[in-house]
Amino acid sequence: MKKSLTVIICALFLFVSNSSFVYAAQDTEAPTIEEIKVLTPVVKAGSTAKIELTVSDNLSGIRYVNVHFKSPDGKNHLYPFDLSIDEPGELKGTYILESHVMAEFGILGEWTLDYISVQDFAFNTYSYFTNKGYEFLQNKSFIVEGFTSWETQQNVELNKEFTISFNSNIDISTILEKNIYIKDDARGENIPLMFIIDRSSDMQTSKVTIAPVGSYKPGSSYTLYIKDIISKDGQILNENVKMQFITK
Repeated sequence: MKKSLTVIICALFLFVSNSSFVYAAQDTEAPTIEEIKVLTPVVKAGSTAKIELTVSDNLSGIRYVNVHFKSPDGKNHLYPFDLSIDEPGELKGTYILESHVMAEFGILGEWTLDYISVQDFAFNTYSYFTNKGYEFLQNKSFIVEGFTSWETQQNVELNKEFTISFNSNIDISTILEKNIYIKDDARGENIPLMFIIDRSSDMQTSKVTIAPVGSYKPGSSYTLYIKDIISKDGQILNENVKMQFITK
């Protein structure tokens, strides 16, 4: 009786294995992305981002998904979202993917979806690029937030200068547009700025005045960001800050 049972089990195993192999051999279509959701639109530096992805395949099953986001400066890429499935057979699934800890990458701001790569167990692979016009991929982003918010200013003059005081002698090399910048909230772009640095006579404090090259647009929203300022003795600013202001 045991011998007969063993033969039956082995035969069943071979049937399943052969069936999977046939499906893989017949499968010539890559998986399809049906939907993507950003579950964490704002992520604190030092935590993780999460997305939800619905994927389907026609025959051999979903094997691998890789989601790529582009960094705020447009120069670097972040590849934090990966899904690998060990066994074939799942033709449709909704998955929650989690990134690495965002503090590792050190770039605050809005990370935008660049493309998604998918693969099935027949090794059919396809990449969905946002610039190819896929509507369901548009406007998918999350913000890595590491700023303390100052109170919003209203009715700001169109040529307003802002003066920022530091209680230390700052390193001028960190007063750059990647450290202090103003973003046009509607367009999502940084505006050109002029910088004036003033140190106290005892070199113990510093002031930085920033002004727009040209002027702000009337009735518009902007945000001033200050981050990663370093003093002459190597100390980093205690916190990164931002302040929204709205012009007259």
